[in-house]
Amino acid sequence: CMRVLTLWEPWATLMALGEKRIETRSWATKYRGPLAIHAAKGGLRVRDLAVVLSEPSIKTALMGQMFEPGCVVAVVNLWACVPVEKYEHLTDKERAFGDYTPGRFAWLTQGVFRLPHPLFKKGGQGLRILSPGFVEQIKAQGWSG
Repeated sequence: CMRVLTLWEPWATLMALGEKRIETRSWATKYRGPLAIHAAKGGLRVRDLAVVLSEPSIKTALMGQMFEPGCVVAVVNLWACVPVEKYEHLTDKERAFGDYTPGRFAWLTQGVFRLPHPLFKKGGQGLRILSPGFVEQIKAQGWSG
């Protein structure tokens, strides 16, 4: 069963673009496999979002991109989850896109598929299971799993 994870913007779009491949969380997961990336409807206040979007690495990565709040925007393959202290291959770009405070976990992803037509879905906290019908809608857009 595919899982879905809600991220605030701009991080959901960075994942959909393949610019961000590591999601950092305060909790670990044993789940491995396809992970739908959902862009939250809420998130940062406008002022805080403007500050984040002015950071050079984020500004460059998002050049010309539109956000799709409240939608599943991509599917990635979650292949590992490790304590951030044990991940040794961190690039400057990934460091700019995540919170690598000791005690957190790096969710390592690969193989991003950006949905050509983002699908509206209610978000939520934690890792949730997507219904088979919703997975079929993703497959109909070309994701082969």
